[in-house]
Amino acid sequence: MRYIEACRYIFERRGQKWENHTSRYRGRDFVLTKQICLVLGKAVYPELTYTELSLLFDMDHSSVNHAEKTINDLTYHDKKLKDELRFIERYLREQRYKADLRRIEKIKSDEKFVRRLERIVSEMRLVAEAYCLMTNHKIISNESENQRGTTEVQGSDWRDDDDDRTGPEGDE
Repeated sequence: MRYIEACRYIFERRGQKWENHTSRYRGRDFVLTKQICLVLGKAVYPELTYTELSLLFDMDHSSVNHAEKTINDLTYHDKKLKDELRFIERYLREQRYKADLRRIEKIKSDEKFVRRLERIVSEMRLVAEAYCLMTNHKIISNESENQRGTTEVQGSDWRDDDDDRTGPEGDE
């Protein structure tokens, strides 16, 4: 579920018309619904910036801070509102989780993507083998330790070089 869909759900649940979401109307319930969208948007969609959250309502980014303060003050005294916000947040997180699972399943079923990923992994292994040949390291396979396909490079650490340099510039 995307942020805009979440806001539509909140508007519908609170009996507000989504068509008016950018309106400058300042009715208490309407403004509170916008503030709930901003606060829950911040909680459920942490990757969105304040500007991205507030642009949906044609508002300034500072509106998110104001909405958070207002909602915190209101929920301190209003248990019914607090319970409603908890319910909506839980629902939105659930819907987002389900959408993410569907997206992952779609990616997993995309054979072209899987083949491309396998090719990249194969190329990475070739690079690792070339590195080991050039540096006299060994690739150790950990398949016997229930870590299917994981490998590690064994050898000296870059800090353990035995050359004559004593500083990062080389000769001193």
